[in-house]
Amino acid sequence: MRTALEREGWTITAAAARLGVARPNLHRVLTGRTALSPLMAAKFARLTGADAALLLGMQVRLELWRVEQRYPPLVDRKQDDFSTPSDPKNHVRYVDGFAAAVRRSGDDEKT
Repeated sequence: MRTALEREGWTITAAAARLGVARPNLHRVLTGRTALSPLMAAKFARLTGADAALLLGMQVRLELWRVEQRYPPLVDRKQDDFSTPSDPKNHVRYVDGFAAAVRRSGDDEKT
């Protein structure tokens, strides 16, 4: 996103004004401190001609990568196996473990 702004010759302040958002909010998105919202993606797409769905997809992939780095898999699965585990016990352990990991991550964010 920052590259698109630089290519147009816009400062963060000028881009924020054109987007109708506060400069600090845009700065936090550009520096990765705040996730890109669907509204911000749509506004940015209108301003630069970028694809809002692509921008949001990149945001989701980044967030998923961060979670995967923090919480390793609880069951061994093949890289290309996206099906439900054949043993229901494994599926329950996987889902329960993921729910616990998500609850723990929520606790971390509160501190």
